[in-house]
Amino acid sequence: MNKELNIKEIYSTLQGEGPSTGRPATFVRLAGCSLRCHYCDSEYAFEGGEIKNFSTLIADIQQHGNELVVVTGGEPLDQESLPDFLIQLISHNFEVELETAGHKDLSVVPSGVRVLLDIKTPGSGMSQHFKKENLALLDENDILKFVITHREDFDWSAKYLNQLSAPLKATVWFSPCSSTDSHVGLEPAQLAEWILTKKLPVRLQLQQHKIIWDNEISR
Repeated sequence: MNKELNIKEIYSTLQGEGPSTGRPATFVRLAGCSLRCHYCDSEYAFEGGEIKNFSTLIADIQQHGNELVVVTGGEPLDQESLPDFLIQLISHNFEVELETAGHKDLSVVPSGVRVLLDIKTPGSGMSQHFKKENLALLDENDILKFVITHREDFDWSAKYLNQLSAPLKATVWFSPCSSTDSHVGLEPAQLAEWILTKKLPVRLQLQQHKIIWDNEISR
């Protein structure tokens, strides 16, 4: 196995999503993604990057001085050496969260890594790529996220949850799609109203980093 990864950037910020929202974290953003979501907010990670070996990466991360490391992309699991790198992070006593789109096999993710799994709704244009087998691999420490772009996405997501053949262990979060240069987002208040009216057992998630830094990269 090649002990290196293609890295787009490493920086310190606050984790803006999931149970660790508000915590200082070191973000390791991997380059490349095999999906093309309509509302993607990290298209700059699709290409480029710098090849770094594991030892250099660990040293870079240690310099940031944060207990929490968030591995994101792009799509991190597109790189075959990622599971070995996650093991390295755990062995160095970091808390590790992995943000992934769910179209790759989660069974390769080592125990001890919190998974933030994004189910692609129809509004993404990529909903057909999700691997349903991944749902059974989530535990109570993981989260399942639906990005909602419009009412059709909301209804689709509610139906999806209602039709699951087995109860989920992970916590479910609904996140309003934010605006990009090419896409108009959904107002959080509107999504909150839908959740309350439908009485869904989900949590509303706002991307805290975008609220603080107005969609700029929060280094």
